[in-house]
Amino acid sequence: MPLFKALGNALSLEKPRPRWHAHRDYARKALIIVQCFYVIVLLQFVDFVSSLQRMAAAPEGFQPLWPVLWVDLVGLEVAAKILIPAMIATGMAAVIMWHCFWVRLASSILILQYTAISNSWGAMNHGYHELFWISVCFIFLPNARNQKIISSRVAIIQLLTCVSAAMLLILLFYTMSGAYKVIDALQMLLAGEKGGFSPHAMADTLAWRLMETKNTPIFADFIIENPLIGWPMFFWIYYAELVAIVIFFRPALHRAWGIGLIIFHFGTIVFIEIAFPLHIVFNALLFMMSPYHPGRVHSKEMVASLPILGIVLRRGLGWHAAPVKT
Repeated sequence: MPLFKALGNALSLEKPRPRWHAHRDYARKALIIVQCFYVIVLLQFVDFVSSLQRMAAAPEGFQPLWPVLWVDLVGLEVAAKILIPAMIATGMAAVIMWHCFWVRLASSILILQYTAISNSWGAMNHGYHELFWISVCFIFLPNARNQKIISSRVAIIQLLTCVSAAMLLILLFYTMSGAYKVIDALQMLLAGEKGGFSPHAMADTLAWRLMETKNTPIFADFIIENPLIGWPMFFWIYYAELVAIVIFFRPALHRAWGIGLIIFHFGTIVFIEIAFPLHIVFNALLFMMSPYHPGRVHSKEMVASLPILGIVLRRGLGWHAAPVKT
């Protein structure tokens, strides 16, 4: 009887778990991500310090972008003498004082300063953009230590909002990249020219890259000689990037997508010698370690949850596996 059940619950000595109990579990995992991020910032500042010394020693060709116009007033050497101690102090402080708003803000500003300086030599390097934008999202973290965050519903929501914003932003970058690739490939296809949808697309891209750089990546020749092997890889890249933003709303796929994007970045290293090591690290941090991943998920259910492809498998092929419920 419902009445007796309600009475039994009221008299029970065991306190019912609040509805937002799961959010506490998410928050504990998110805190690990935040702390790991600021360790990564410290390690990156080590590289920034070395690079700033090299750039200060040879300032020829420096054309400052708008965030570092002030460097023109003092000179690159003086700017390096200002930024290097600031990076050393802020990097160490961020590891143990990430809960302080001013430390997080300083970290983000210093990342912006170095990124702008490194891109002020006539070329654009995208390697640090994710680092900067994640640091911007984390500026708005709650100004409290771990235990206070876990015990406050408002702080938990603020923490999860910041981490979720970082995840969404990174996935948006991939979707923008995928959309650009797909639009370009469609235009080439409609024009009757070889493009991204061509069976030889990956082989042609690698051959062009070899002629441009004069380098020979370890696996490039294999794809050039066997172009059809590279064709499904290209399709996977287009699909994985294009639907990336949707993956945020399917937590059961976070870990799989993180692994897939990491494999993609390792592929750019071994096939065309373009390395984005921080992208690999952040895919591992935000998606392989996603606070929202439900744990063990059956592979068939995961496949059924895939954007677009899952619908094809469930309806077009009569596959009755249900998508993962999270």
